[in-house]
Amino acid sequence: MILIDKYLRLSSNLRRQRNSMTGPVTKKACPKSVNFLSPLFLLIILCIQATPSYARSADTQTQSWHPLADIRTTAANFVKRQAAKPGQRTTINPGELDDRLKLHLCDVPLNAYLPPGSRLGSNTTVGVRCTSPRKWKLFVPVRIGVAAEVLVASKPLAAGTVLTENDVITQERDLGSLRGGYIRAGEIITGMVLKRRLPEGEPVRNELLTAPNIVRRGQSLTIRSGLSNSSIRIRMAGTALSDGRLGQRIRVKNRSSGRTIEGIVRSSELIDIGY
Repeated sequence: MILIDKYLRLSSNLRRQRNSMTGPVTKKACPKSVNFLSPLFLLIILCIQATPSYARSADTQTQSWHPLADIRTTAANFVKRQAAKPGQRTTINPGELDDRLKLHLCDVPLNAYLPPGSRLGSNTTVGVRCTSPRKWKLFVPVRIGVAAEVLVASKPLAAGTVLTENDVITQERDLGSLRGGYIRAGEIITGMVLKRRLPEGEPVRNELLTAPNIVRRGQSLTIRSGLSNSSIRIRMAGTALSDGRLGQRIRVKNRSSGRTIEGIVRSSELIDIGY
């Protein structure tokens, strides 16, 4: 359509120029063998004018661009090396890139990096750059999925349950979805006490557990006084005035003096004071 339009305009201009000429047009001035209004002549002129444009278009089409798939793979491999850890399964999903991106073919291996201030997370941005003379860089969004075996309740568990091996099982879970925390498979939690009820299949979390009481109210025990680095330490008989867990501070009564004091539970039979 463009060539036809140019042809019509050029033909019209030449007609006007011929009509405006004064005097007869002699055969010598315009030989019959050369007809400037000939369609073939005009078409040749138009093709000559259009040739540079077509040449530029062909040159653009033969330009080598860097494959977008290689950029995505470079970003994924970088994250995989950074995020992979023993005992967990990591999945890497680089985001799709716009097909209209035109980046010069890089003649050296691409370099991937974390932008300043960034860190690996479930959603991460990775920089990919070409360091050849025709430099360029691009940021690729990457989603990271991490799954591992964690401890979950094998059945509904009531608050106050002292956990046994039969109360928990291991299941693979997406760690990114466990916002409240989790306990990895292999960690020992038998003997720990649940603070609240735990439905079947719910992950066990440290915040739900407490150590069991190893001292009971009214129990007879030994009160030990003195600094831990001292060679002189005094022992006396006492009575627990409350239940206590390992490392918990509780009130005890000195049987000799009748005084009530506080100490730290060191074992089921020993309370430390003045350490």
